[in-house]
Amino acid sequence: MSFPSAANSVDSLLTPPNIDSPQRPILLRNDLPSTTGYGPSPEDLDFWRGAVASPLLVMLQQARYSAEAINVFENFLEVYVLPALGCAPQKTARGWEFAFPSFMNDNHSPVEIGLSWTKGQPSVKFSIEPIGCPSDAGSSMLSNLHAAERLLQRLQAGGLGSFERLRDLAQCCISEEQDETSEARSQVFVAFDLQRSGNVLVKAYLMPHARASSSQFDVVDQAIQSVKADGTAWSTIESYYHSLYPSERPEAVILSTDCSNDSTARIKVYFRYRTNEIASVLQHMSLGGRIASGWERTLPQLWHAVLSEQKQDGTTSLRTIDDRSETTGGVLIYYDFSRSEDEATSKIYLPVRHWASSDQAIARGLSDYLRQSVHNATSSTCNSEQPLLYDDVLRLFADPIELEGCRGLQNYVCAGQKKDGRIDLSIYLNPLPRTSRIPNSAVIEAIPPASEPAALSQPDDFEEDKNLKVVANGQRLTNFLRRSPRIL
Repeated sequence: MSFPSAANSVDSLLTPPNIDSPQRPILLRNDLPSTTGYGPSPEDLDFWRGAVASPLLVMLQQARYSAEAINVFENFLEVYVLPALGCAPQKTARGWEFAFPSFMNDNHSPVEIGLSWTKGQPSVKFSIEPIGCPSDAGSSMLSNLHAAERLLQRLQAGGLGSFERLRDLAQCCISEEQDETSEARSQVFVAFDLQRSGNVLVKAYLMPHARASSSQFDVVDQAIQSVKADGTAWSTIESYYHSLYPSERPEAVILSTDCSNDSTARIKVYFRYRTNEIASVLQHMSLGGRIASGWERTLPQLWHAVLSEQKQDGTTSLRTIDDRSETTGGVLIYYDFSRSEDEATSKIYLPVRHWASSDQAIARGLSDYLRQSVHNATSSTCNSEQPLLYDDVLRLFADPIELEGCRGLQNYVCAGQKKDGRIDLSIYLNPLPRTSRIPNSAVIEAIPPASEPAALSQPDDFEEDKNLKVVANGQRLTNFLRRSPRIL
């Protein structure tokens, strides 16, 4: 049986999936239970439009995606993504209260939005943890698993990827047992790279903790062997892992695959190293010298940019890192490889939400780093508009004054080295941090026109049921960016 590429055609994204015929399970061993009573309410969908879809579409406009691509992604979000997010959270005095304890963010928000720079071009991506409805089943360990199965079946029915390899990996990593004593109930994330062509790359992330009676590494190793991906690249990673003292070995926390059947489809293994020392991190990035590394200059520059703090005398120093989190402490490093490659590459996730002094310090440091990269032409961010773009993106979620003294909007600052030696940079945001409001409509209204204009119009009436209308390159995204209440 042949499958379409993971980077799927515009026609597939614009055509609603036909799910009338039975679908072969992807994550589960048996068919899904009845969907009677399943699904978010219109109010839930409105919330997620405001919290997720609205800022994503504006980010696409800010990054100068074409109007045609934005229209495609508008439809994709409405048909596939919003129904998979489940019930809207409740706003309390302590912040957002989510029905399901998602592992994706510290406050259990099930969404993360990313902005990446590759070869000087910004690109937008996001990941979600699918969650079922109604909310009275939201805390069940199987709520995520069943909702993820529904989403993946819809994507499969819509021709949006190949899921054969994911199906095989899931047999090794996923548990269908209901263990309500487990603190970690998340098992599956689904991510989407929104490509400038209007195509979507679908990726799936499996957490092996539920199947690990002893070692999560052993579960991942078995899964990789099951899809015959245990070639030279994985053997090199395995060799480094076993070369470390048991007390130094990282935890294998996530196994990911591109949902594609071509030779370039990647497998990624995420390891959590319990260290905050840059020398140790540099060693892990190169697998102890087993793979090529050009991090000696770039990583220290990025590290100091986002983790330094300013003193009263105007000087800066590296902040003392307080990293006592049992579940999300240390650094994440992933190694990725494909069937067509013999050597893995690495990418580091700096947990700035824990290590930096504030969101303002992260934003200031990253903007300075972007400007310096432009000046020195040292990375894929070599585009003079990139620092300004990031400033504009942050204003979608918070006013600058709100970033001072708070952490939680910016989760990770990431850098990954490619085969040609370039360094790609990414930043990952929690669109619903503990203290946020959604969306920052004052900023959305004030976005300046782009060259043929990317204009925004706002009804004079401020009622909540009015629509926020976006016109990108002369074409309106109608009936989608609905105005969400400003929640303080």
